[in-house]
Amino acid sequence: MADTLQVTRPMTLGRPRGARRFEAFSPKLARRAKFYRLALLEQWLLLEANPKVITFCERPGYVLINEDRHLADFCNVQARPSRHQASSASTTR
Repeated sequence: MADTLQVTRPMTLGRPRGARRFEAFSPKLARRAKFYRLALLEQWLLLEANPKVITFCERPGYVLINEDRHLADFCNVQARPSRHQASSASTTR
């Protein structure tokens, strides 16, 4: 089985009620990225600044953790040591 990552666009979700919207241009994605929490904006800055990260996607989809469905905040591809990593700044659904 091939080890490939096909996520290119984030899931489309409505802005949570009362949440602020942060928008920034991502040089690695060559498009505008939207975030609804300050913690996600800070995590995005770390991904953009890390030279090992080749590309990433915000809100790539849902993951199952102990049979509970959680929205993943980011999925990134690194040159090395690991190729695919999913990360989450919180456990919100």
